[in-house]
Amino acid sequence: MQTESKKRFKCCDIPEISPQGWLKRQMEIQMDGLTGKLYDVWDCVGSYSGWLGGTGENWERGPYYLDGLLPLSWYLKDKKHWELACRFVEWTLGSTDETGNFGPEASKQDYWSRFVMLKVLIQYYEIKKDARVLELLKKYFDYLNKEISKYIVHLMTTEMTIQDSQKLNAYYRIIGDLERIGDHAINFVDYLHNMSEWDIKFSQSAIESLEKMKALCEETLEGISKENINGRKHVLEVAAKNEQRIDDMQESLLKGQIERMQSGKCSAEAGVILSEMLTDFERIGDHALNIAEKYQEMQM
Repeated sequence: MQTESKKRFKCCDIPEISPQGWLKRQMEIQMDGLTGKLYDVWDCVGSYSGWLGGTGENWERGPYYLDGLLPLSWYLKDKKHWELACRFVEWTLGSTDETGNFGPEASKQDYWSRFVMLKVLIQYYEIKKDARVLELLKKYFDYLNKEISKYIVHLMTTEMTIQDSQKLNAYYRIIGDLERIGDHAINFVDYLHNMSEWDIKFSQSAIESLEKMKALCEETLEGISKENINGRKHVLEVAAKNEQRIDDMQESLLKGQIERMQSGKCSAEAGVILSEMLTDFERIGDHALNIAEKYQEMQM
């Protein structure tokens, strides 16, 4: 018997959580211990770090250190260590080159350490809402899209079986869909910025509908990435069902939004932003379904 999984937890941004009691005390112990002293006693994450533009270690140690130091210093309101973490962040934000890649020059072709630092930058964005983080993310993902595509095209020129050739073609198509999903995700940040600037608020009903569309998109993408015990055929069935539900919701919500605008219950600005959000969710659903279809074809 197949049942749909339902999310029971909400992913909170860093400022939404305030450590108290035992947890806060453990964080203070951590800062008084190794985390708070590591910069001064270990050159790998010290002033010579490649992630500060130095000649020292330039791979993953700096990013992993910041992954703990940055949120810890913010939660504890530790100005000294927060400013230290921000030195690494500022250097990183200024390190993007013309290709979209970033980080120490000596390890530019390494992806692993970059993704650890991206996690740090996302935490920084949750706290400071610094638009430079989003710009770096977009440029880096565009860079990855080009690099992976070039590598796949190179592989296509080599001798391989028909099955392998079909898989490579599917991967090539999937990369394009993932890149487009990323573009649509960035759009939501712009919408939220405009809503804040123009003091626009959606009704609770509209917010709940958008949350449902978001959950459907996430269910599809998570199903693809994890491939549950029911296999790829089930993943495709869920993706197709969710894509249709998103389409139906978009049509219904747009109709209702137009009626509210005509009756004066909704401003034109709010109507435009909601319409754009609905379109982005609909497109994400389409791209997610494309990925699921290619994923299924790769099994044949």
